[in-house]
Amino acid sequence: MRRKIIVFLGLMGILIVVLTFSDRLSLPGQESPPKRTNDTVSLTEYLPKHPPLTPSPNHPPLAQMQDLVDQVSEDAARGHWHDAAQSVERLEETWERGGVFKQERKLSIEKEISDAIRQLRRHVWTLNEKETLQTAQHLTELISRLLAD
Repeated sequence: MRRKIIVFLGLMGILIVVLTFSDRLSLPGQESPPKRTNDTVSLTEYLPKHPPLTPSPNHPPLAQMQDLVDQVSEDAARGHWHDAAQSVERLEETWERGGVFKQERKLSIEKEISDAIRQLRRHVWTLNEKETLQTAQHLTELISRLLAD
């Protein structure tokens, strides 16, 4: 009985050792994976659809709005949600006070901007960093479109 237990434990030990080191053993029928040489990484920079907004003396409310959108993004990325909420409030005030264009062909963009500001406020209140940053990026594109048109 003792001999059977010792033999059984010995076989289990050998099995564990073989399974542990089996990935290091190369059998004659198996090919080893090809070795990598000259690993290279290629980076691609994607440009936005619209050029980034540059502060324009002709449209100071839009330049101020863009600064506030950038501030919201920075605060959200750092986790300073109280500061982000204050920046969104100032952004809403600037947008309402600005009365920027009111041209019929730009009304749809203005409506999108108003909607995006509301979404941005909601994402900041729910402390959703990813959605806050995505909405801020969308808002930047809308502001650029408003200037471009």
